[in-house]
Amino acid sequence: MANVEIIGRSLLALTPIPFDIPADKTFDWVCFLSRFGVKTFASALKSMLAVNSALQIAAFGKGTAEELRGIGVETHFTGTGKAKTTIPLLVDLVRNQQVLIPGASHSRDSLIGPLSAIASVSKLTIYHNEIDLEQVPEGQFDIYAFTSPMNVQCFTLKQKLNEEATYISLDLATEEALRIAGCKMVWICAEAHSKSLAEQIVKQIEELFQR
Repeated sequence: MANVEIIGRSLLALTPIPFDIPADKTFDWVCFLSRFGVKTFASALKSMLAVNSALQIAAFGKGTAEELRGIGVETHFTGTGKAKTTIPLLVDLVRNQQVLIPGASHSRDSLIGPLSAIASVSKLTIYHNEIDLEQVPEGQFDIYAFTSPMNVQCFTLKQKLNEEATYISLDLATEEALRIAGCKMVWICAEAHSKSLAEQIVKQIEELFQR
């Protein structure tokens, strides 16, 4: 695949902020939604595990589970990375229990809302995630790959979508954001995971060269 230029940009600025874990609750579960959430909460998580060995850990997707393993923590549950298929699996595990969800100031409530209906859920903001327009690249590209609705929001604030381009979405929520922005055809990764994203990008590049 000669003459292929790949540009990777994070269109979000992620900034850890001070936080306090609710002292009046003993949590049964800690649920992580992102890799950055794991990185930001790593020290606090290890402190919680030191005083509560029965604490169970859930990861929204495989990438988040990998991040947890990287700090020496195994998950008791790993979701698919998609709310539609993760929620039904997690609901029975956390029903009537105390659940802590550390995450971003602007996070998707697709998981938090349904769990709040069957468990005592505490959302803890541990970092800010803000769009960063300076990171949106200039010019037009043949293939665009987006990993979150906020990335789509940031991009479309500065650039118009190219109707002739191919668009790839990491998950269903991002696909919905792209369709709302005007994309008629969006390729969705088989799994909400970086490996699956890379595979889909390679596939679309190969198809582009065959046209």
